[in-house]
Amino acid sequence: MGMVRRSRSSLLRDLRQDTGGVAAVEFALIGTFLCVGMLNVVDVAAYAYQQMEVANAAEMGAQAAWQTCDQTMLPATTACAGLTSAVTAAIQSTALGQSVTLVSGSPSEGYYCLNSSNALQRVSDVTSKPSDCSATGEAAVSRSPIGCALMDDSGVTAVEFGLIAPVFIAFLFGVINLGVLMDAQASLHYAAEESARCASVKTTVCSDAASTQSYAASHYYGPDVSATFTATSGSCGNSVSASGTYLFNAGIFQLSIPLSAAACFP
Repeated sequence: MGMVRRSRSSLLRDLRQDTGGVAAVEFALIGTFLCVGMLNVVDVAAYAYQQMEVANAAEMGAQAAWQTCDQTMLPATTACAGLTSAVTAAIQSTALGQSVTLVSGSPSEGYYCLNSSNALQRVSDVTSKPSDCSATGEAAVSRSPIGCALMDDSGVTAVEFGLIAPVFIAFLFGVINLGVLMDAQASLHYAAEESARCASVKTTVCSDAASTQSYAASHYYGPDVSATFTATSGSCGNSVSASGTYLFNAGIFQLSIPLSAAACFP
């Protein structure tokens, strides 16, 4: 029995001192967290892109309302019959399509005045026009739509780490480059949308194709992708298309990825 107990004790001691496979276990633990982190990065980027598209849809809806209902159809919510259908069509013309819907009660309209901070402040709805802007301290009223040697396991951990480290580093570079790539794509969309809107709204700034393309280039804030912009006029209104090439560097290989974006404002 004594020999059995000693053998078991020796076996347990050997198991406690065996460090083989430690790096693999560490990789399994850390790799899980890295994968979860990468998925979170992708989700956050997708959320930011969709948020930007929703904001763009709101701007397009307001522009459509202004174009459809002119100054002779005020208040537009009651005097312009095509207001709701025009706004709905405009907000659903982005990449999100019919996922974007009008909030109940929109579009809304009312009387606004500039307050002391030079910001518009709602004074009343369209059914009750104020006589002046005394409520905000002003006088004018305006309406706005709206990762032995054979027996000797010394250094096993270091060897395992040396094998696994390059994979980790390549994985890390890949995650970073993925984030930069998504930033470049989002920036291209932003520049195209802003310049298309400029051509429709800020006609003195974006008076022709050349000035609109220059405006788009100045509103691209992403990494260098040799972005080019083309401004045209189409059935949807003022259209701007963008293209570029992103060099995806994962450490052990490089990949050229073409990027493109387009936007159109009525």
